[in-house]
Amino acid sequence: MCVLSKTQQQVIVPQNDVSINSQWHFGRFYEVERNNRQKKKLQVAEEAFRQENYIQSIKAVLAYLQNKDLNNIKISRKQSSLSFKLFHGSQLIHGYLKEARTLVLETPIMQMPQMLVPVMRKLLEKNYKMQYANYALAGEKVLLRCEMQLSEMPPQKLLNALREIAVRADKDDDLLLLEFPQLRRIETNPLISLPPEIVNAKINTLKKWLSKTLQHLSSIDEVQFPEATAYCLLGLAYRIDYYLLPEAKILANIEEIHSLYYNGNLQNISSKNQKALQYFKEIQQSSEEKLQAEFYTVVNTFSLLNDEVDEQEIKNIIADELSQIPIYQANFPAMVNTVYEYIALYLLFYFALIPPLRKSLGILVDIYNASFFVENALPFSFMENNRLHAANIIAEIQAIIDENAAIYPNFSIDIQAINFTSSELFAGTLFKEILKTSWQKKES
Repeated sequence: MCVLSKTQQQVIVPQNDVSINSQWHFGRFYEVERNNRQKKKLQVAEEAFRQENYIQSIKAVLAYLQNKDLNNIKISRKQSSLSFKLFHGSQLIHGYLKEARTLVLETPIMQMPQMLVPVMRKLLEKNYKMQYANYALAGEKVLLRCEMQLSEMPPQKLLNALREIAVRADKDDDLLLLEFPQLRRIETNPLISLPPEIVNAKINTLKKWLSKTLQHLSSIDEVQFPEATAYCLLGLAYRIDYYLLPEAKILANIEEIHSLYYNGNLQNISSKNQKALQYFKEIQQSSEEKLQAEFYTVVNTFSLLNDEVDEQEIKNIIADELSQIPIYQANFPAMVNTVYEYIALYLLFYFALIPPLRKSLGILVDIYNASFFVENALPFSFMENNRLHAANIIAEIQAIIDENAAIYPNFSIDIQAINFTSSELFAGTLFKEILKTSWQKKES
């Protein structure tokens, strides 16, 4: 396994994808968490657009995106005009009408005190990869902006444009500043600092996971089992993302590692493994100061994932991965739990899963990472004396089913079919139950 587990008895607490002690949060923001009232705003927006009431359509889209608890959108309207501010990550996106017919979306990314040809070349390359927005100069400021005629901007197109600007700007500012130190940051949406003890705990965990995994890889025969190395490396990447929520360069490296294996790269597995190792070693060699700058809290309007995914697609992925388990049980039994953990972490990283599935998988990855909770003095109740605590796990699974029954009435897990003898047997029987259940929504 990539991670060694330690356990101790703790109180019973819900612990999937939530704040555990008001400082720790697990898992990225998912847009599927928008409530039904918000989602109905999209229908209002579409009807307003059909009636050519464009400003009302825009306001309804913003209402769909608005999270009042986070105060992520501020709208100002004067007579026939409209302007708004949208917060996402490190960015503040401004939206306003120009000549009453055009909506402008823009955010300042950085200052460029003098013209730098390498920077201009990089921005042009990025422009070719975007569908709605483009980088532009306004004096010394580098802006990411988009202009659209109101009559050519249905709600989904507006959502796509806002998402592209927000997500791209949030990623590019840190990466461009790292690559070109001559640029200067523009503080549009101040980052929310984490307490120093939380940052230090995340850095210590990161270093420990990197060291253990890289050491473990030395015991794997890369020639005979290159896929085993890939499982370990991808599992490490997804685990760091899920539990530590890094930003900036570490997040960019995690996404690059994922892309190595899943974006049609024709290199063989061993070559991909070597490249992924380079990304991890780059993180491992980062200075303490650089690592501290990677961990902070932000207000997010968009997730990196757009929509809920097809149930059968997820089940096919699980079934395909489970088909590898007998091979490892016969030839490399020490890897079985690594593969199970990878399956859960991969789904949590890449797909906008429905809440009951996401939280059920959260139980599994928490069990595999019991040492993380113990070492950081976080509440944990799924193991006791190095054994699974069946009663607490059953209570958590039942709570997940009950709290989602109104929307996902067919999502169920047969507790009698779950084997609590070991983490390996628990994982195998949990995945089999997930394959049997249905997560279709209740007809509204």
